[in-house]
Amino acid sequence: MTAYTNGDGPRIGAALLAKLRDDPDGFCQYNELLALFMGGELPLVSLRELLRHPSEPVVAGSLFIAEELGPRASGLADEIIGHVGNKNPRIRISAIEALNGVISEGLECKFASVIAGMRDGDPHCRKIAMLLMIRAPEEWLHESLRSLEAHDCDPALRAGLEELVGATGRDVSWIEKSLASDDPLVRRFGVVAAGRYATTDQRLLEVAALSQYPDVQMCAAAQIKFLSMNRRARQGRS
Repeated sequence: MTAYTNGDGPRIGAALLAKLRDDPDGFCQYNELLALFMGGELPLVSLRELLRHPSEPVVAGSLFIAEELGPRASGLADEIIGHVGNKNPRIRISAIEALNGVISEGLECKFASVIAGMRDGDPHCRKIAMLLMIRAPEEWLHESLRSLEAHDCDPALRAGLEELVGATGRDVSWIEKSLASDDPLVRRFGVVAAGRYATTDQRLLEVAALSQYPDVQMCAAAQIKFLSMNRRARQGRS
């Protein structure tokens, strides 16, 4: 990724944005745009405009930039949330990941839109939502629950989240029962609980990785791989 330090950033940024406007579907220089946003050479209002663009490739590139900017793009959370319901599952995944990346202090309730991804019709979208829930700080889950309660949204989602953040969510028998449930949403909360419990005991996550349900299996397998990589990284530093 190029760093622009010679004062040419704004001029280059304007040229890139003009190029994007001329050929939105063929534009591919999003790393260059990211460098300009990172360096403050382009204002975030330009990224807001790109997030509202009708072209899916432009939206995908803009979500990539937003995710990489992290909390610096927190003011764009609502624009990102607008793509969580996109008809294209790849865009939905990008939006969920970007939203997770931009959440900062005071915006924890926005994580509720990630949690709603557990209801997504695509198993890969559900997997990403569940993985992010496994790795989310506890406060994000509590703030999301308060947001869902305030807006009177999805009683089953609220009920599952209440159990997850309460003492029940750390109860082995509840997690086992949830993973074996006939209710898809309950199973998903089960694998999230198993993933969050895995720092104490990974056995439940290994059980989930054998699930016959693709989203549960994929989520558990991905988290096991993630934990294994983290352990190897820690061992390499010691």
